[in-house]
Amino acid sequence: MASSIDSLFALALASSPFATETVTVCADDTASSGGLARERVRVAIHGASVQDAGAPQFLEGADPAPWQFAVRFPVSAWSAPVPLTAGSTVELASGGAPSLLRVVQVQRVAGIYHLKCTAREGAPHA
Repeated sequence: MASSIDSLFALALASSPFATETVTVCADDTASSGGLARERVRVAIHGASVQDAGAPQFLEGADPAPWQFAVRFPVSAWSAPVPLTAGSTVELASGGAPSLLRVVQVQRVAGIYHLKCTAREGAPHA
């Protein structure tokens, strides 16, 4: 359930001059299939923020995969019944960055999804 603080942060992101991108986020439904992709869902997100770090950054913890792009959008924009996880993909509608990013880490903070992404090696997508 979204709290009032989540709504406040989502509103702040929506009014940001950087939240102007349209992206399509694709995730696989693996919950009911023992870890194998069963169904791919696609959700168009309007008003996302896509940022290029300029050089690969490294994650801390168990997954040391480097990331270069950060995609942010309100949690309420994710309308699919499956969770966002590492391995999901982000298709970008406008130039400036590669057209397909692979998600290496998903964070949900104060009503905003923060997807850390890479354009490295063939990202799976259908």
